[in-house]
Amino acid sequence: GSPMELKLFAAGRNRLENEGAKALSAIFGEIGSLEEITIPQNGIYHQGMSALAEALKKNLNMQVINFNDNTITAKGAEVLAEAFYAIEGLREINLGDCLLKDEGGQILSDVLADCHPDLEYVNMSGNEIGPEVGYALAIAMRPKENLKKFVLDSNQFGDEGVEQIQQVM
Repeated sequence: GSPMELKLFAAGRNRLENEGAKALSAIFGEIGSLEEITIPQNGIYHQGMSALAEALKKNLNMQVINFNDNTITAKGAEVLAEAFYAIEGLREINLGDCLLKDEGGQILSDVLADCHPDLEYVNMSGNEIGPEVGYALAIAMRPKENLKKFVLDSNQFGDEGVEQIQQVM
């Protein structure tokens, strides 16, 4: 009879895949009280990520998002960017190993440059991001005064790209 006030949902390596992500999203959208969602390594593609992004827009107190090692791609980055604009208080974002590539990385770089001044941790490692987008991400992170850790390893920057990113940071 009383509303659920779930704050944390964690389900790593459970093979949720798109159907599981869609089913959970329906519940998350109704709850509206989530502050942290951690669902790494679940075989979720952009279709499931679209449902999750819609649910995130209804959980405006979200602080921690960990979608590590799901196949988000640029299509998923587009819908996540919309959700990131809706949520104001993100502190941690883990999108490592999500196959974002340059297109998805740029989409997220744009949104992160515009908002979330209180970010403390961002992981975009292992996404096949090239040096130009890596540089854009570094520029987006530079004004984040609370940033403690920014992970970009295992991308495709080359020595020159790494030097440019290091100079920005």
